[in-house]
Amino acid sequence: MACSTARCFPIGWQFVHNLVSFPGARIIFGWDSSLFSVSLISCSNQLITLSVEDLFEHKSFFVTVVYGLNLARERLSLWNDLRSLFPVIGSSAWTLLGDFIVVRRPSERMVGFDMSAASDFNSCLEDINMQHMLTKGYWYTWTNKQGGAGSNKSRLDKVLVNDHWLELFRDAEVVGHAPGVSDHCALVLSFVHKRFRVVPFRFYNFWMNNGGFKDLLALS
Repeated sequence: MACSTARCFPIGWQFVHNLVSFPGARIIFGWDSSLFSVSLISCSNQLITLSVEDLFEHKSFFVTVVYGLNLARERLSLWNDLRSLFPVIGSSAWTLLGDFIVVRRPSERMVGFDMSAASDFNSCLEDINMQHMLTKGYWYTWTNKQGGAGSNKSRLDKVLVNDHWLELFRDAEVVGHAPGVSDHCALVLSFVHKRFRVVPFRFYNFWMNNGGFKDLLALS
């Protein structure tokens, strides 16, 4: 498993997975070791939590990658795992991202909204002070790839953050890309740095015709 997974990443990258918590890794997390220092915090069959340091900007934060199980009762342990993490890392910048296999409200699913499962999810997010990060691009992140009356779409994949994350990464953004051959969209979280346009200095000769120009120039 380790050797085959390593071949999926570029040279110089490292990775972790949750193979030890499930018969077959459900989550694989990789990173460029020249850009980030990463330490494993916790691991279960539905999540991996890591401490991450940006080696260039020296910003530290926590990332929890989620892949929920299919049944609502199976996801109860996921919500409890997140609650147990909150006292430890909830006062730091923290993001949750991945496939939660559940939606928060009816507008996030075309067919078959499960109010009880949504209530479990929303209750957990309230307990750990998480919110949706503003996402551009595709709203629905999963489709059953069927047309007509059998079509169904849901917003199963999400990027959630706390207030500390928003303070640390004010320019970060999430973009949902077209699903392509997969039934899921790729969500890309970027740390965008705003570029300010440099305005060149300009001097206009007609300024010299102003009677007070020489006096103003002397003051400067």
